[in-house]
Amino acid sequence: LVTEETLGGDIAAFVVVDAGTGWAAVSRPDFAGDKLVRFDPADGTIVEDAVIETEAYTLTGLALTADGRLLVVDRTLESAGVRVLDAVTGVEAAGSPVSTGLAPFSICAP
Repeated sequence: LVTEETLGGDIAAFVVVDAGTGWAAVSRPDFAGDKLVRFDPADGTIVEDAVIETEAYTLTGLALTADGRLLVVDRTLESAGVRVLDAVTGVEAAGSPVSTGLAPFSICAP
């Protein structure tokens, strides 16, 4: 797979979509926040760094849906909710983040 050193921080959550696409929520070691990174699980390289980037520890969970969406828990104060992205391209869906009322902590998908 991929190492925390390659990703540039501590892995808070990850999902593997297919042989060429994986996602990791990474807490940066300099206490500067979190980032969502797309990586290639086959060779452990970063495909896209900081698809989402926050200034605090707010990306706490990832889930993959059966219809190809990546759900990202985001506890950012101004826009807490669940971000919905295409699991392969990383394009964020319209209307995202979906508000959850209170800041979400984790997520799972059937």
